Amino acid sequence: MSLGTVSMRDESRAAVFLLAQNRLLREALSRVLANKSDIEVVGACALSPDSLQEIAAAAPDILVIDSFSTAPTHLDFVREVQRSVANVRLIMIGMDTDGQHFLQFIREGAMGYIAKDASALEVVSAVRTVAAGGAACSPDLCAFLFGFAARQNQMPSFHARSKLGLTNREQQLVGLISQGLTNKEIASELLLQLAPQTAPNCGEGLNQPGKRFCGLLQLLAAEANAGSSFLSTGAGSCTTALSSATTAGAVASTGVSIATGAGEPSIV
Repeated sequence: MSLGTVSMRDESRAAVFLLAQNRLLREALSRVLANKSDIEVVGACALSPDSLQEIAAAAPDILVIDSFSTAPTHLDFVREVQRSVANVRLIMIGMDTDGQHFLQFIREGAMGYIAKDASALEVVSAVRTVAAGGAACSPDLCAFLFGFAARQNQMPSFHARSKLGLTNREQQLVGLISQGLTNKEIASELLLQLAPQTAPNCGEGLNQPGKRFCGLLQLLAAEANAGSSFLSTGAGSCTTALSSATTAGAVASTGVSIATGAGEPSIV
């Protein structure tokens, strides 16, 4: 249920819209925020087919979104909101503390990322920080972000990667891995929505680094189509491939180290 909009808005107050499935949470957080002299709650609703229209009509400065995942439907909704509401700032609350989820929502434009165990006062603080032009997250996630940014400087330059004999596509793959993208995100970025038989051909004509990276591209292409786990056990899995001398050598030659095991590959 929407709280509606006001006809005359006080420009000195941050206009906030709440998007949360739990009605009790919406109403409780609305009351907490509405009691603050510098915050105005201009609407609240659950996620539904009408949510985008309600948010656009309210035209908030800040949209507070509860418990979104990195599922395509949620990410698409976030993008639609940003296309529909000019300069809206996003604060994600009730979120998982997983670093890759955190990075994904930063890429989607979020200026606040609040964990699911945060208090109402922490949400208020995040709203005020983002309204003032800042960004808000926990100290742990802030440290994770600093570490992630520092690792980017360990990546070789374009000219250095060229000297390694990598093609443009192979250099692109190195960059995507370094960003911490998941395997499926990498496959999507590389436009590898192809049938496995049309995946890159690791035949003659490729230099040795090219052959090594071509193996990774084939694995990505296969997963993009089959939806299988990128890191699995047994012969032919990515764990096996990455631990082989050829593929590991190619990755090592770029200065990137991939940690394998349960879950997605990560940069260390």
